[in-house]
Amino acid sequence: MISPIKWFELVAAVAAREVRQLISRPQEIIFCGFMPVIWVLIVWGLLYNGVITDVPVAYVDHDNTSMSREIGRALDADRTMGLVTNNSHDEALAALKHGSVYGII
Repeated sequence: MISPIKWFELVAAVAAREVRQLISRPQEIIFCGFMPVIWVLIVWGLLYNGVITDVPVAYVDHDNTSMSREIGRALDADRTMGLVTNNSHDEALAALKHGSVYGII
């Protein structure tokens, strides 16, 4: 069995070798040093405002049955989307093309 002091010496030797290898090539510094920081900043920028809520989505109910109304209420209860009720598919498609809604259900 190896002693703890010898183990730390071996780990330090490996770490020193890796650092020498890292600083010997500039592309290693860029990809191992700067890129993770850049990716963290990109993800932080995308999620800075938090969770997306109330995305306008057109809801067209052709059946008008109790089950379709229940589905509509369940979708409306979801905080990520704000349902915009349309009477016809053509109305919903026009709203989608106009950009006032982002999807049709």
